[in-house]
Amino acid sequence: MTYAMLKPPKHFEELVTAHFRQNGSAILTACKAYMDGRARVGELAGNGSSRTTSVSSKFKTSMDVIYPKLLMLLAKIEASVESFEQQLKEERLCDPAVIAKPMIVKKKIGFAKNIFKVVRKLLKSSKKQNASKSVS
Repeated sequence: MTYAMLKPPKHFEELVTAHFRQNGSAILTACKAYMDGRARVGELAGNGSSRTTSVSSKFKTSMDVIYPKLLMLLAKIEASVESFEQQLKEERLCDPAVIAKPMIVKKKIGFAKNIFKVVRKLLKSSKKQNASKSVS
Protein backbone atom coordinates (compact mmCIF):
# COMPACT_ATOMS: atom_id res chain seq x y z
CA MET A 1 0.00 0.00 0.00
CA THR A 2 2.69 2.45 0.92
CA TYR A 3 4.48 1.77 -2.36
CA ALA A 4 1.27 2.38 -4.33
CA MET A 5 0.79 5.70 -2.55
CA LEU A 6 4.40 6.79 -3.01
CA LYS A 7 4.75 5.61 -6.62
CA PRO A 8 1.32 5.22 -8.21
CA PRO A 9 1.15 3.90 -11.78
CA LYS A 10 1.64 6.57 -14.41
CA HIS A 11 -1.61 8.35 -15.34
CA PHE A 12 -3.39 6.81 -12.31
CA GLU A 13 -1.99 9.13 -9.66
CA GLU A 14 -5.33 10.88 -9.02
CA LEU A 15 -7.25 7.61 -8.87
CA VAL A 16 -4.83 6.06 -6.37
CA THR A 17 -4.85 9.19 -4.19
CA ALA A 18 -8.65 9.36 -4.26
CA HIS A 19 -8.94 5.67 -3.37
CA PHE A 20 -6.68 5.95 -0.34
CA ARG A 21 -8.21 9.27 0.73
CA GLN A 22 -11.68 7.70 0.64
CA ASN A 23 -10.71 4.38 2.28
CA GLY A 24 -7.92 5.50 4.64
CA SER A 25 -10.02 5.20 7.77
CA ALA A 26 -11.21 1.68 6.86
CA ILE A 27 -7.65 0.60 6.04
CA LEU A 28 -6.33 1.79 9.40
CA THR A 29 -9.28 0.18 11.23
CA ALA A 30 -8.46 -3.12 9.55
CA CYS A 31 -4.75 -2.80 10.37
CA LYS A 32 -5.57 -2.14 14.03
CA ALA A 33 -7.92 -5.12 14.15
CA TYR A 34 -5.25 -7.36 12.63
CA MET A 35 -2.63 -6.10 15.09
CA ASP A 36 -4.93 -6.56 18.09
CA GLY A 37 -5.94 -10.05 16.97
CA ARG A 38 -9.60 -9.09 16.46
CA ALA A 39 -9.54 -10.32 12.86
CA ARG A 40 -7.54 -12.51 10.54
CA VAL A 41 -5.82 -10.72 7.72
CA GLY A 42 -8.21 -10.34 4.81
CA GLU A 43 -11.30 -11.33 6.80
CA LEU A 44 -12.36 -8.03 8.37
CA ALA A 45 -15.93 -6.96 7.70
CA GLY A 46 -17.34 -3.82 9.27
CA ASN A 47 -15.50 -2.61 12.37
CA GLY A 48 -14.09 -5.93 13.53
CA SER A 49 -15.55 -8.57 15.76
CA SER A 50 -15.45 -9.37 19.45
CA ARG A 51 -13.65 -12.71 18.98
CA THR A 52 -9.86 -12.79 18.99
CA THR A 53 -7.36 -14.71 16.91
CA SER A 54 -3.64 -15.25 17.37
CA VAL A 55 -1.26 -12.97 15.53
CA SER A 56 2.38 -13.92 14.97
CA SER A 57 4.95 -11.77 16.71
CA LYS A 58 6.72 -11.20 13.38
CA PHE A 59 3.51 -9.81 11.85
CA LYS A 60 2.85 -7.63 14.88
CA THR A 61 6.40 -6.27 14.80
CA SER A 62 6.16 -5.47 11.10
CA MET A 63 2.79 -3.78 11.61
CA ASP A 64 4.23 -1.73 14.49
CA VAL A 65 6.73 -0.33 11.98
CA ILE A 66 4.41 -0.01 8.97
CA TYR A 67 1.32 1.38 10.72
CA PRO A 68 2.81 4.80 11.64
CA LYS A 69 4.23 5.19 8.11
CA LEU A 70 0.88 4.30 6.59
CA LEU A 71 -0.87 6.74 8.92
CA MET A 72 1.57 9.50 7.96
CA LEU A 73 1.04 8.88 4.23
CA LEU A 74 -2.74 8.86 4.61
CA ALA A 75 -2.62 12.11 6.60
CA LYS A 76 -0.43 13.63 3.89
CA ILE A 77 -3.10 13.00 1.22
CA GLU A 78 -5.72 14.45 3.59
CA ALA A 79 -7.58 11.25 4.41
CA SER A 80 -9.68 11.69 7.56
CA VAL A 81 -7.37 9.93 10.01
CA GLU A 82 -7.17 12.46 12.86
CA SER A 83 -8.61 10.05 15.43
CA PHE A 84 -5.99 7.44 14.47
CA GLU A 85 -3.20 10.01 14.84
CA GLN A 86 -4.40 10.92 18.32
CA GLN A 87 -4.78 7.27 19.28
CA LEU A 88 -1.24 6.47 18.11
CA LYS A 89 0.19 9.40 20.09
CA GLU A 90 -1.60 8.21 23.23
CA GLU A 91 -0.46 4.62 22.74
CA ARG A 92 3.16 5.70 22.26
CA LEU A 93 3.05 7.81 25.41
CA CYS A 94 1.62 4.96 27.50
CA ASP A 95 3.60 2.04 26.05
CA PRO A 96 6.71 1.36 28.18
CA ALA A 97 8.20 -0.83 25.43
CA VAL A 98 8.23 2.12 23.03
CA ILE A 99 9.82 4.37 25.62
CA ALA A 100 12.39 1.77 26.72
CA LYS A 101 13.79 0.88 23.31
CA PRO A 102 13.97 2.96 20.16
CA MET A 103 12.60 1.54 16.93
CA ILE A 104 15.36 -0.11 14.90
CA VAL A 105 14.89 -0.37 11.17
CA LYS A 106 17.37 -2.44 9.20
CA LYS A 107 18.79 -0.72 6.18
CA LYS A 108 18.66 -2.70 2.98
CA ILE A 109 21.74 -2.75 0.82
CA GLY A 110 20.95 -2.18 -2.81
CA PHE A 111 21.34 -4.89 -5.41
CA ALA A 112 24.14 -3.07 -7.23
CA LYS A 113 26.00 -2.45 -3.98
CA ASN A 114 25.89 -6.19 -3.22
CA ILE A 115 27.23 -7.01 -6.68
CA PHE A 116 30.11 -4.55 -6.26
CA LYS A 117 30.88 -6.04 -2.86
CA VAL A 118 31.16 -9.54 -4.38
CA VAL A 119 33.27 -8.30 -7.31
CA ARG A 120 35.67 -6.51 -4.93
CA LYS A 121 36.01 -9.66 -2.86
CA LEU A 122 36.73 -11.74 -5.97
CA LEU A 123 39.30 -9.22 -7.23
CA LYS A 124 41.08 -9.18 -3.88
CA SER A 125 41.26 -12.98 -3.79
CA SER A 126 42.56 -13.15 -7.38
CA LYS A 127 45.25 -10.53 -6.58
CA LYS A 128 46.32 -12.58 -3.56
CA GLN A 129 46.55 -15.70 -5.74
CA ASN A 130 48.59 -13.86 -8.39
CA ALA A 131 50.92 -12.45 -5.74
CA SER A 132 51.49 -15.89 -4.23
CA LYS A 133 52.21 -17.38 -7.69
CA SER A 134 54.77 -14.69 -8.52
CA VAL A 135 56.53 -15.26 -5.19
CA SER A 136 56.93 -18.99 -5.94
